[in-house]
Amino acid sequence: MRRCVAGTLASTLALCLPSLASAQGPTQPVASTTAPAGTGQRALTVALVPSPQGYQLLARTCPTPSCPLEGARPLAVQPPGGQGASSPRLQSLRIAGGRSVVHVDATTGSGRWQAIVAAPLGQAENPTVLWSGLTPEVPAGVDSSAPAVQVTLEEPAGLSQVLVGETNPNLQLCGRPTLLSPRVVHSDLTLRPVKLQRLAASERDAAETVTATRSDDAPIPLGHLLVAVGASSGYGAPGALTDGNPETFWSEGRGKEGRGEFVVLRAPADVPLPSVSFVVRPATATVEHGASPRSFFLATDGRLVRVALPEDAWKHPGGKYTVRLAKPLVTSCVAIVLDDAYAPPAAKDARVTLAEVTAYSAFDGSESHASLAEALGGHAERASAAAAVLMRGGKPAAEAVAAKVGQLNASGRHLAMQVLDAAPCQVSSPVFASLLVSEVDTERGHAQDRVRRCGRVAADALEEVLTHGAGCAPSYRDEALCARTAAQQKRHELDPGRLAAANELATVAPERVVPRVAPMLGDKNRPTRRALRHYLARAASKQRGRDALSRQLMNEKLPVPATIDLLRVAKEDLRGLRGPAGVAFARLSTPEATPRTRYLLQEPAARLAAEKDGRALWYLRTSMASDPEPMVRAQAVTVARGLEPMRPWLLRALEDDNMRVRQAAALSLAGEDEATPYLVRRLMLDAWPTVRAAAARALATAGPSPLADRELGLRLRDDAPLVRQWAATAIGARGVMSLAPSLRTMADEAAEKVTVRIAAVHALGVLCDPESADLLTVFAVRSADPYSPEAASGLGAASVAALGRLHPPDLRDRLAPLLSREGVPAHIKAAAT
Repeated sequence: MRRCVAGTLASTLALCLPSLASAQGPTQPVASTTAPAGTGQRALTVALVPSPQGYQLLARTCPTPSCPLEGARPLAVQPPGGQGASSPRLQSLRIAGGRSVVHVDATTGSGRWQAIVAAPLGQAENPTVLWSGLTPEVPAGVDSSAPAVQVTLEEPAGLSQVLVGETNPNLQLCGRPTLLSPRVVHSDLTLRPVKLQRLAASERDAAETVTATRSDDAPIPLGHLLVAVGASSGYGAPGALTDGNPETFWSEGRGKEGRGEFVVLRAPADVPLPSVSFVVRPATATVEHGASPRSFFLATDGRLVRVALPEDAWKHPGGKYTVRLAKPLVTSCVAIVLDDAYAPPAAKDARVTLAEVTAYSAFDGSESHASLAEALGGHAERASAAAAVLMRGGKPAAEAVAAKVGQLNASGRHLAMQVLDAAPCQVSSPVFASLLVSEVDTERGHAQDRVRRCGRVAADALEEVLTHGAGCAPSYRDEALCARTAAQQKRHELDPGRLAAANELATVAPERVVPRVAPMLGDKNRPTRRALRHYLARAASKQRGRDALSRQLMNEKLPVPATIDLLRVAKEDLRGLRGPAGVAFARLSTPEATPRTRYLLQEPAARLAAEKDGRALWYLRTSMASDPEPMVRAQAVTVARGLEPMRPWLLRALEDDNMRVRQAAALSLAGEDEATPYLVRRLMLDAWPTVRAAAARALATAGPSPLADRELGLRLRDDAPLVRQWAATAIGARGVMSLAPSLRTMADEAAEKVTVRIAAVHALGVLCDPESADLLTVFAVRSADPYSPEAASGLGAASVAALGRLHPPDLRDRLAPLLSREGVPAHIKAAAT
């Protein structure tokens, strides 16, 4: 029964709860306000109440001044989900026409959200949302616009002006919050575009006033100090105001006097601006409905100047008006804000226009680009201002700086390089090409970075340096640097400046470095040729450089040494250069070739033979078998390693009369199972220890052979230490456990050469010989004394490594004397783990 009663009671309560909730009204709001009834409007109550999703916006209208929240309904537009940290704010605002609206401002999980809500006009009862949306704050420096709402109170009427528009941090009145594309909440409760004076009335009233005068004798500025970056509205791009062409123009796009429309310009903060000139009407270009401003403002960082034009400038096409300021403008931002115009009141289509705006520095009229370039090395403030002007002075300014770089001090050169950074590459690259070998590290790095940024445009300058030397080029002359270049230049090598130019030319213009460098390979010394081959190889990694290398390989006028070096370069990508490389090789591989030429041709021959070049294969065989010079035969044997067609000739070379050839043949046959009997023969019979050692070394990687194992065991007692050392190494590599006792005896022999003992210890570790653990432990423990023979010779370290491979169960106990010390070496820790 209790279960049934409880269920009935619960059902009854559930049915009654909605009525109870309705009787008690909605959830307690976090913010609410009531807008009084206005002309043709009912009273309006708006509230924000918490909800599981964040906030819910409720509203209702009432025919009486008292308008309780009960009965309010959710609006069709709601805030995004989530609740922010700050409390929401609702404000009732009186606007023109005796009407009222409610401004909603709430922080949600998605950011700041605002809305304008109003009671409709007439007899309609449902509240209207005039505008709503997220209004995020755009970070400074980000060129992005975001919606915004602006509410201002108009005195003395006490009415509010509610504006909706956009804000952009990069398009503000020099630090003043600025609404773009503004629309006002009109008295008919619609949003209408509006002309808006963004400058506050109090600031306008306090602005200093100057009068512009018409004058055609203004000096030619040394630099374009103003750059237009944006405008509030307009016909034509705002950049027309600062492009240096008075026939282009900008016109505001709001009509009539254009009050409040503006253009934002960037200016160099380091340069005081004592005067500014304006061209209002282009001399010949037609401007539809154009009109002249009567007054406008110059707004800067913390300063406002009202400029008055005493005459209608539209009547003077091409006329220039100058504003001279009692105190120069020092700012990074200048905004021109229109105020009044010489336009008839009825001229609704008038477009207030400006054609050109020019700012002047104190240098204009009294200095030149050359004198400013000299000033870069002087007083810091003047030098900074000079640099700022020169950066904006175009090609003439950059050329003046380039001519003075070598005469400046360190700080002046730093500023000069900043100026050249902004210059065309045709002007700056000759300077940077020579500064690739500057004595200042930062200058060298800066020059290299700029040369690479200029890319192929810098190729001419790099070729000049490669030809004439750093500082000696016709396009850039630095006497001090040129003298240093001359002192560094030697007959058979390139100075650092020319090498640096060749290096960069290989990167930016590979097809141009090859024909310039190839002839130099013929008479330069080994380090220079090595560097040049490296540059050419990098150039040949690109198709343009590879094509140029092909042409040079076919060039019969090149000296033989140069062609050989080109073949050595071509070996890195022989498949793409096989044809030209084969032709060049055939041209050089003649019976009349010198021993040096024959020696150097062996490596290209081996590379070509690997690509199935028949002549190269024949040449390699002939060189190996019958060249009169042992060094040529030895080189042929060395480079033929791994070439299957050359194996019989390599086996034959094991019987060559010259020991260097036999040694090279033994090493080239390493790992070849077919060569094992021949290598054993060398190990048994050769009179030269180096050949026997090479044979033992080669047998280390050969396949199973009892004959080889037996002979290697015998070589452990060879007269030559080098042979014993490689025999021990080979035994370990081959895994001949039967010879482990002999290795232990060798390792323990105090009279044995230490390199041989170390080889024996290493072999025992490779064999994982458990019987050697005690002996190895003795050597390892003795090395704890840094002055012991085991520590000094490396025998102790080798024993630790061998124990690490054996890894007996009590390894840590064996190494305890070493592990207990402070600062245990890494190799001991690794062995013990």
